[in-house]
Amino acid sequence: MIIEKLSIRWNDLAVKASIIFKLLRPFSWPASLIPALLGNVMAYRTGVFYPVRALILLIGVSVMHGAGNIFNQYYDYKLGIDKKSGPHSNLVLVQGWLKPGSAYDIAVKLTVSFLISALFFSFLWNRFFSLFYAFIAILGAYYYTAPPLNLKYRSLGTVTVFLIFGIVTPQAVYYPHSAVFFDLNLLLYSLPLALITAAILHGNNMRDRNIDRKKISTIALLLNKKKGKLLYSMLLFFPYLFLIIYILTGLIENHGLLVFITTPLAYHCYKKLDRGLNINTELLADIDQETAKLNLTFGLIWIFVLFF
Repeated sequence: MIIEKLSIRWNDLAVKASIIFKLLRPFSWPASLIPALLGNVMAYRTGVFYPVRALILLIGVSVMHGAGNIFNQYYDYKLGIDKKSGPHSNLVLVQGWLKPGSAYDIAVKLTVSFLISALFFSFLWNRFFSLFYAFIAILGAYYYTAPPLNLKYRSLGTVTVFLIFGIVTPQAVYYPHSAVFFDLNLLLYSLPLALITAAILHGNNMRDRNIDRKKISTIALLLNKKKGKLLYSMLLFFPYLFLIIYILTGLIENHGLLVFITTPLAYHCYKKLDRGLNINTELLADIDQETAKLNLTFGLIWIFVLFF
């Protein structure tokens, strides 16, 4: 009897853990972890790297990204964006696997844990401006979908992702190492990644144009298909233009050309969007995942180049 009860409890815990895992959506974390790694690598390049701090900062970024994902799903559900009939809806809440209030509580607890940790380590490391970055992360994660700002629903989602993930996160991670609040070279190193990260969301929004127009506004809706596709191609291919400029100006060394091995992936993403918009919309089902793969591959090679 005792063994059976323990087995049931273990199964219940496993199911709950699986649901929370889906709710956190860790498959999306590379969008923030790659920029965070970039901040750590910049600290290593400049000789101010602290391994323990690097690990703590990566954990902190993951926690806040997870909280943001939950807030996103919660408000998408509460505002009627995600529905059972929606082909790309997040299933945890729409299928009733977890009550919305419970999901919201998890997000709040993660956010509070993140803030307390930021307070503690900012005093421990004597890096008080870390709190500024922490508040930006919290406000961005919450108001990305939460009222009254609803950034995601007011055509500001792509811009928000570009700024917070692509630009702010590397600086926020670099500062606790270096005490440099904002580094111009790091900004330049961040731009290629920031553009491809923004491309993930824009590709997603190009796919969902017909669904989104009923409820929300996105840049993909403000632009027609032709201009939306042009913006997507710019977000995909401008990073390679930046790399050429960086090599020619000596900002990075010639082995930065290694990043160009990802151009077939970028072209694949572009052709998928092109064919999906013009031939068969079903081809767009995984456009966000394909772009995320490009982001991950590009990002890891970019970090390798900067590390060595």
